[in-house]
Amino acid sequence: MIYNDILTQICAQLGDPNMDTYGNRAKYHFERAIASLISEGNYSLDDLRGYHKVTTITFSSNPKEITSLKVLKIIDLFPNPASLLANRYVVEIKQLQAMRLVSADEEYYPTKEEVYVYKIGNYLYAVYNTTASNFTTSDNLYLYYIEDPDLTGWLSDTVADSYFCISFIYKAIDIAVKTLKLEESIAE
Repeated sequence: MIYNDILTQICAQLGDPNMDTYGNRAKYHFERAIASLISEGNYSLDDLRGYHKVTTITFSSNPKEITSLKVLKIIDLFPNPASLLANRYVVEIKQLQAMRLVSADEEYYPTKEEVYVYKIGNYLYAVYNTTASNFTTSDNLYLYYIEDPDLTGWLSDTVADSYFCISFIYKAIDIAVKTLKLEESIAE
């Protein structure tokens, strides 16, 4: 299925099969639908064929800037298993709220086998036991994440189902049509 087919389907359900009236807005609403499905967790990794990625990072600078990766959502962060033969540790992704406890109470501070990582904006912060830790800032960690699907560069003949599963595309089409209809009803 190519991108133009998706936009045509959205517009056709609104009575505009030639995309004269809703073409540009259909693009916008389809992109929003994709982002909404992902941010709400309404997907499987198979749905996002072209957008789940793995890369290695280090915390040689802490915080670690990840702007260039365009991270929408972190799935996992873990050390290279081969490097754990000598020094074992676990990386735990924490929410900002949980990190408040860490800073407020020593009882919640990471042990030498733990590294806490949290995200603020386009930065990852590593918190580890500075007196004794199996983790070093030069350790390679695998960052498994969902890349922000920026469709603005898609052309009308972009093969959408090489990036997203067909069922996921149809979910996004349905959402785009509903939001366009809602937008129209509000404008009337």
